[in-house]
Amino acid sequence: MQTLQSWGVLRPAAKEKIQEPKPPENDEIVIPFSSEISGRRLRHITVFALRSMPTELVEDGYVLQLASGPMLLLESGILHTRNPTWSPPYAPTAGTELQAFELRVAAAEGAREVRWSAQVDLRQTDVVGEDLRHLDLVSEPVVVLRMRNTAALPDVWLTPGLGRWAGERRRLPNRNASNQQIRTSEVCQSGAKVSKLCEELHFWRDQTTELQDQLRGLLAKRREGFARGERHVTLQRRLVELRATVEQRRQGLDLLRAEVAGESGDTDARQRRWRRSAAGVQALSGDGVVASCQPTALLLGRPRLRAAEAQVETSRLGVSGEDGKVGLQHHKLCCQLRCQQIRLLNEVRQVYPLQDCGRYWTIRGLCVASTERLKHQDPQPETERDVNTALGFLSHLLVTLARLLQVPLSVALRRPGSSRSAVVNLNETEALRALSPSRGAFGLGRGGKRPALGEWPLHYSRSGDKAHFETALRLLSDGLNQFLYSRGSSSAERGNLLKCADAILQHEIYGSEETA
Repeated sequence: MQTLQSWGVLRPAAKEKIQEPKPPENDEIVIPFSSEISGRRLRHITVFALRSMPTELVEDGYVLQLASGPMLLLESGILHTRNPTWSPPYAPTAGTELQAFELRVAAAEGAREVRWSAQVDLRQTDVVGEDLRHLDLVSEPVVVLRMRNTAALPDVWLTPGLGRWAGERRRLPNRNASNQQIRTSEVCQSGAKVSKLCEELHFWRDQTTELQDQLRGLLAKRREGFARGERHVTLQRRLVELRATVEQRRQGLDLLRAEVAGESGDTDARQRRWRRSAAGVQALSGDGVVASCQPTALLLGRPRLRAAEAQVETSRLGVSGEDGKVGLQHHKLCCQLRCQQIRLLNEVRQVYPLQDCGRYWTIRGLCVASTERLKHQDPQPETERDVNTALGFLSHLLVTLARLLQVPLSVALRRPGSSRSAVVNLNETEALRALSPSRGAFGLGRGGKRPALGEWPLHYSRSGDKAHFETALRLLSDGLNQFLYSRGSSSAERGNLLKCADAILQHEIYGSEETA
């Protein structure tokens, strides 16, 4: 139907605004257990609940409404339950400070006919101290409100009609509940039992501590016994080695006594027996006994030395008996030989020039540091090749000087002149005695047979054993100084290997008065 208002002639009358009281400045959300609180407002309510709704209201559906007089504040959706719980999704735009309002149940169809209503005054509400599921409510509808959750009193339910139905509700029975009476005598008996159990606990703790101490003592004694057993086994092994050494030295002493007494035939037999026993001892005790067997090499070489001394003495006597012409010719030959040796030494010096650079020496432009520095410095890729080549040149120089001057060396050199040369200690291996005098005295050539024992690498390598390299340096230094002593020089050069080689050349070319 069209009216003047629909045509825009008359404006609808403005709705009267409800004058709501303003909240005081010190308003706080405090919900104590009292029956009348003036600070409760509609804005504090978060959930509206109804219990025991009539069946005729539920069949066709209904909506919940909040109103203040003729003014509608909020409305819920369509509900179909006897126990609805409504939590508005948003707060009302008006009437938030109301303390009294009306809760309506209206029809869901048509003009929203009000079928049930209840006046709620927040100042006359009581706190429900139980869960709503545990309450058997009365037949008439009951309103239950939930206040906003606060830190002081969270999850509080209020009802304005608690006085009417509190006496008629009953609590659901608890089937698991049981009544039990506790007497004072039972408490005392339980305390006595607890005290007794505590005493037993302390007793067993003390027993456990004692047993642990005893076990620790037994374990300590067992470790001490094991250590004593290890020391005993070590001493037994050492005793076996010492007995073998004593027996070997005793046999060597017998050989010396037989040689002094002149029993040559008996000496050969004793030597054969000693060799058989030494081979057996070496098979039993390993390499540790070989070092103590070396004096026998000197004993076996003494007959050769005596024969050579006899030949030299015979030659000297023969020369002294000849006339002066033969002696003069012999002296001339000696001078020629000496001049030829000096010329060859000068050529060798030109092939291997030695130069003093202060902190180090050079051979053919390759520097070699002092012996101590070579032992302690770590090999570097850029210096490893130069040092190995320089040591190979030095070994070849020593072999060449020994051959020119006919000087026997105390060591043998393998692969001289290369960067992988090696030093063989003649006093540590028995295999080198089988070498020929010409090759064993002045060094082993590149094609020489490798000895089984006593070979030490004279090359500087990161992957090699440093102790072996140090041993090779020591043997080479001893060989150079032995060469220097054998030629009549009384000074030793221990600082640098090249310095010792230069001293040999200076002594042989210029004489002892200009020795560096």
